[in-house]
Amino acid sequence: MSNFYAKIGAVNKARAERKRRGVHASGELDRIIGLPRRVWSEADAAEAVELLTEHLTTDVGKANGLRLRALQAIGLAELADIGRGVVAPWQVGEGKTLFTLLIATVLDTERTLLIVPSRLRGKTHRALEEAEAEGWRIEHAPEIRGSSEFSVVSGADLFDEIDPDVLVIDEAHEWASRASARTKRFARFLRRRHREGRPVRVVPLSGTLDRRSIRDSAALVEAAMGSRWSPLPVKWADLDQWSRALDEKVKPGERLGPGVLEDVAKAAGDPGPREWLARRCAETPGYIVGDGRVNVSCSLVCRRIDHEPPEALREHIQRARDAWEDPNGKMLTEAVQVWALVRQLSLGYVLRWDPEAPEEWLDARRVWAWAVRDELGRGRAGMDSPKQVANLAKREGWGSYAAWVAVRDTFKPSPVADWLDDSAIDRCAEWLHKHKGIAWVEGVAFGQRLAARAGVPYRGAGPAAAAAIDKDAGPIVASIRAHGTGRNLQIAYGRNLITSPPAGWDVWEQLLGRTHRQGQPRDEVIADVLITGPEALASWQAARNGAVADAQLKGQDRRLGFCDRIDLP
Repeated sequence: MSNFYAKIGAVNKARAERKRRGVHASGELDRIIGLPRRVWSEADAAEAVELLTEHLTTDVGKANGLRLRALQAIGLAELADIGRGVVAPWQVGEGKTLFTLLIATVLDTERTLLIVPSRLRGKTHRALEEAEAEGWRIEHAPEIRGSSEFSVVSGADLFDEIDPDVLVIDEAHEWASRASARTKRFARFLRRRHREGRPVRVVPLSGTLDRRSIRDSAALVEAAMGSRWSPLPVKWADLDQWSRALDEKVKPGERLGPGVLEDVAKAAGDPGPREWLARRCAETPGYIVGDGRVNVSCSLVCRRIDHEPPEALREHIQRARDAWEDPNGKMLTEAVQVWALVRQLSLGYVLRWDPEAPEEWLDARRVWAWAVRDELGRGRAGMDSPKQVANLAKREGWGSYAAWVAVRDTFKPSPVADWLDDSAIDRCAEWLHKHKGIAWVEGVAFGQRLAARAGVPYRGAGPAAAAAIDKDAGPIVASIRAHGTGRNLQIAYGRNLITSPPAGWDVWEQLLGRTHRQGQPRDEVIADVLITGPEALASWQAARNGAVADAQLKGQDRRLGFCDRIDLP
């Protein structure tokens, strides 16, 4: 018996050693090391700017002194030369919009599809009109569609109907989930065109392409550059190992050592595996990155504003942390619910449904949701969205679907906010009156109440989200979700108040980039961060750590990594 335990011990020891050592050598690593390299010199970039600016401007544009940026010219030149798509992980303000509008003209194709977040579709159409009026030569305008059009049931065959030869995806990080309906349809369309011998050039653009993991961008990079030329692993086993070794956030117990990547980085003269991969990507033809700097002439300052909730509110907060119970006596079942509740309470309110949902309704919804997740997880063709699963369940007579339909319309969730304290509202309203800036909010209820108290507009989602924000608009309350990407607010604003610090570095990068971007006339942009307790501070720290790790991985500045931080760890 002792022999048996000795063998088991040896096996476990060997496993632990492999885990410590981490990533091992593989054919994928050899392929990536062997990819060709290119580095654009300043002279080459300047020549590309001259040639392409001459080609892409009308007489009006030449008279107006229009000129491409170096990064735009490099991207267009490589797209024309290499015969594949390109990846453009460009930072906020580096000229993505004009680049996307000129692609069809450079490639001389009338079948270019430009997908943008649906809330930015109107803005992109206006940008196209403005570019033509300024004097850019746009002989072939792309067809502009909103990303949500590809998520609904009616959009199941939209890729096939449009049948583009070039597919440009702005804010491509929103297409990172392999489980979403639109991503499945996108992949299916690319496979069909490849089988037909008509490959599609794919051009993903985003300043936050890898939001949490290198897994987020691997499929998009492969779609653009091909499995032979991608600088990221295309085989899942290798990609999984690399992500567990290089990502900032890895589940407890799953972290791997860098293993052979450490040796490769050392041999290449790079400080570490993350820096080696950043340089390997940047020097791969078709992967177009800038110089790594956020080229904004003004400084960025993040300042801490402490707000301690009153004692009565602190008692509710502590009960939520300790007993997982809300102020109405409702018990919570998941840590994420507790986290959300504490963030709400710290700002003075709690959300609830009025009336409360019946148990029968909740149970039926829970069972049906599980059935939908299970079916979508099977990856069957034509099963890309919950609506398609519902149609299948209806045809086949699923019991879970019938039980859900029987009670579905007996209750309609109606969220209401119970306000327990207005001290945070008053603090933020005072800030708006004093600084005339933007108060960024997560929750609709908080945003609407703050706007009403301060007597300023609330810019949330819906039709109003697509409307332009005038440079003379004055102080506003703005939804992070609706306006934290795609907006050029640098002329009107240089002061920000973040009322609920997000935990994702990518959210911060986009959010700060609304005002800290090229064209900002002020000497500094200030982001005041409202810290209401340890949860808010932990969110800031998580975002900050993520920004530093991603900067190492991509070799590019992240705003949270270089901003001047006052009283923030």
